[in-house]
Amino acid sequence: MIWIPLAFANAATMTIVNLADSHLNSKRMPSLSAYLLPVSFIQLVVAIVLLVIFPLPQNGGVIPLLVLIGSGLMNGGVAALTLNALRHGEVSRVIPVVTTSPIFIALFSIPLLGSMIGFLGWIGIILTVTGSVLISIQFGGSGQKMRLQKSFFVLILTAIMSAIAAIGFKYALRTYSFWDIQGVQGACIAIVFFAYSMRRSTIDELKKLKHRTQLMAFTLGTQLLGIAGITLLFAAVQNGPVSFVYAITNVRPVLIFLLTLVISRFYPAFLNERLTKTTVLTKLVAVLIVTAGVVIIRLSV
Repeated sequence: MIWIPLAFANAATMTIVNLADSHLNSKRMPSLSAYLLPVSFIQLVVAIVLLVIFPLPQNGGVIPLLVLIGSGLMNGGVAALTLNALRHGEVSRVIPVVTTSPIFIALFSIPLLGSMIGFLGWIGIILTVTGSVLISIQFGGSGQKMRLQKSFFVLILTAIMSAIAAIGFKYALRTYSFWDIQGVQGACIAIVFFAYSMRRSTIDELKKLKHRTQLMAFTLGTQLLGIAGITLLFAAVQNGPVSFVYAITNVRPVLIFLLTLVISRFYPAFLNERLTKTTVLTKLVAVLIVTAGVVIIRLSV
């Protein structure tokens, strides 16, 4: 039963990574590009190491390779859009919407893989959609109407892109190992980040950074922790039932919500979180609904 603690360890690790990304991106870096540029170098170095240790099979075929590269580039876009949302929004609102990708995986699997969605699956989809809308509602002040957070539709697009990439990776796993996929994905993410952030102004911003060495060390640690989290997920999947593993890892929005409460209480300047009785209650209910919906989808589809 080693897969159970491994799955929980993945959820806890990725929770810390999301919180660190939010802090670095919104509080410490002058722009999104200034964060993406050093991250792209880290991703590229790790990717090269993985591809050297685990070279791609020579007889893999053209189609699986193209699918793998396309999925990797898609995930690079997902990462960039998510980090941009974390820069301007609240991590406790952003991550639950991003994690709704199982909805679209289930829906896309109907025409692509011939899958069927049962009664419980549709219940899970309805719950997840309801929770993601609820957590994206922002309450205005006196006389102001409720509205969805500005990034809601971008985050839904991110979830759709993540679902497409996941299906592509599932196809690529027929030909390539997990480590092959991680190497190619890391290289693709680096390419997307480089394309967005490699400009003179970004380099000038990094040169002028205060406490640059500490920030680069913090960024490196965050990225390595993310890689460790992915490895924990792979180990859990290798040792246990996939549906149950992913059901456990999807407690991440709940962990993020709880930690943001603690951090915002004792270190309010660490994150961009607005805490009132109304927002806390709304987030709690929405996070529980999203988590329940995603878990139901994972276990029933």
